[in-house]
Formats: sequence, C-alpha cells, structure tokens
Amino acid sequence: MHLSIQITADQLCGWLTNNIEISSNPVYRHRHMLERNANALVQLKPVIKAYVEAAHEDAKQQFDSLFGEDLDPLSPSSQSCPVRYPSSLPRKTLMGCFGEVMAGLLVETMRPFETDGWHVPVYLFRVHENAEQYLTQLKFILDEGRTSV
Repeated sequence: MHLSIQITADQLCGWLTNNIEISSNPVYRHRHMLERNANALVQLKPVIKAYVEAAHEDAKQQFDSLFGEDLDPLSPSSQSCPVRYPSSLPRKTLMGCFGEVMAGLLVETMRPFETDGWHVPVYLFRVHENAEQYLTQLKFILDEGRTSV
C-alpha cells in the first residue's frame, strides 16, 4: 500500500531537526529528530492528517463493517453506532498508532541508509486485537446502556 499523499524530506526537515549518529558498525544508526519550527507544522498539518487518515482507511473499513448499523429495526444497536475506529480508542493507543504512522512516513521520506524507494506496504491496524477487543467491549457497554434505559 503506497499512500498517494506525498511529503518531502525538505518539508519534514523544515519542521524537525535531522541528526544521524552512526555507530562503529555502520549497520546501526540512530536518527534523532526534534521540533525545530512549530510554524512549519502549521503548513504540514493537513498533509500529515491526510496521510494518517489514509494509513487507517483499511482498518476503518473493517471496523466499521464489524460495528456497522444493525438492519433489525427492533435491535437497540439499529441506531447509529457511536463506536468509531480510530476515534473511540484510548488516547494512549491513538498516540501509539500515530507513532507507527510517523515512523512509516519518515522511512518513506528520509532515505534511511541513503537508499531510495522505501515504501510501507501496509499498516497492520486492521489486525490490532487489543483495539478490536476494546471497541467490542465499548459497543457492548453502550448497547447495554441503551436497553436498560
């Protein structure tokens, strides 16, 4: 899965510092990035947001079908389901997902090991068992609240 949203290394370097430390064994490297210019993020934010949303699209479709609307009009879950992926996940999980997407974005953009053509083939959010369990429990709790009122 190659995302069509493009961000250049120059754009990222305008926002973040880019320091690379190479160990005595050149196979091991550490890239240390810190925010350099918060104003640059203002311009990048819509592009990064689109990239993150595109990275989650596969999982979003899967979870929406899993928690989609019930066609039974007498079912308490036939009303619009308030459980949504990824917005219903806990903040800590969302931060981890964001970190994973940013790592993929950096690998595609910043030429690790001076090699072009790195692509993240797929983000595996659709097989995130803990997210599925959390959302399933949340939906159950919300459905119970609807029927007990």
